[in-house]
Amino acid sequence: MQAGKPSEAKTGSRRSFLKKSALGMAGVCLSARKYPLFVDVNTKVVVVSHKHVFGPEGHARQQIVLDMVNRGITELTGAGNLIDAWFPFFRPEDVIGMKINAISFRGLTNTPLATHYQVLTNAIISSCAEASIEEKQFVIWDRSDAELVNLGFTPSNDIDRLRILGTYKHHRGTDGIGFHPNQYPVGKKSTRVSRILSEICTAMINVPVIKPHPLAGITAALKNHYGTINNPSSFHLGACTNPGIPEINAIPEIRGKERLVICNALHAIYKGGVSWKPANSWPCGAIILGTDPVAVDRVCLKIINEKRLESHKSIIDNRARYIQLSESLGIGVATLDKIDLVEIALD
Repeated sequence: MQAGKPSEAKTGSRRSFLKKSALGMAGVCLSARKYPLFVDVNTKVVVVSHKHVFGPEGHARQQIVLDMVNRGITELTGAGNLIDAWFPFFRPEDVIGMKINAISFRGLTNTPLATHYQVLTNAIISSCAEASIEEKQFVIWDRSDAELVNLGFTPSNDIDRLRILGTYKHHRGTDGIGFHPNQYPVGKKSTRVSRILSEICTAMINVPVIKPHPLAGITAALKNHYGTINNPSSFHLGACTNPGIPEINAIPEIRGKERLVICNALHAIYKGGVSWKPANSWPCGAIILGTDPVAVDRVCLKIINEKRLESHKSIIDNRARYIQLSESLGIGVATLDKIDLVEIALD
């Protein structure tokens, strides 16, 4: 299956700092592979939107989201088909974790708003299937089974099928898979990472959401890993930077296994706190793809600020300084003018 080209697709591109073609990457010798293969274009961020992604009752439409994923991954890589598009990211033997953000959703369980989570993860799996990446290679995970259940997921640890796992059984519980005993330095502090990442997954797709955050400014790709570590509350000082988000994303288990970001901006929060409340969210109708989580977060900040200005809210500016500090640490590119931003509207 190839990603279809809609008749009225609109594309736009901003000036790129390191704009290089990913064409030809499929010819790289398998024995010489390093993952991901196209880190030389890691300043490219693709935003794919569709104004009809939600049905009249508010449910996310599976086929439309699949079309969005297919178009996004082929645009990101410059590939002509899904096999070549997914080729750079995964080995045939990889166990691929999809780290989502399931927190603060309890009050909206079993409502149409919950559907966009599973619809996106299903679309990623279906798109990868076209490149012979099997469903049983995937693990959908977050910090607790209980929070995954709130989104309609059914936890399972059957290695012969799609696995859905929480590090805890219940939020801040002591049972469940737990955390690896290794301590990673984070500034003058330390942390441990989920065994799901360290012992089960060999590769990872970061699948965050967009939310404002009272301390960090926003929650997107980089802060999603506060759900990967055992002591996130230890890293809230100084707008989550003293130490915090930049250093956590430099942890080898995270930096070495994260191959791709596919941000779930189908529905997003733009005001209030981090809890999902219909009055504080809007149907953005987009997904955001990139290999650079810093660049993805900078684009997420742009999107949420545009919505806030439209709604006569003040923009989020210096509170999101973790983005610039992450660039200083060498994790990615934070300057919008240095990001090759491609925006595609499928409608």
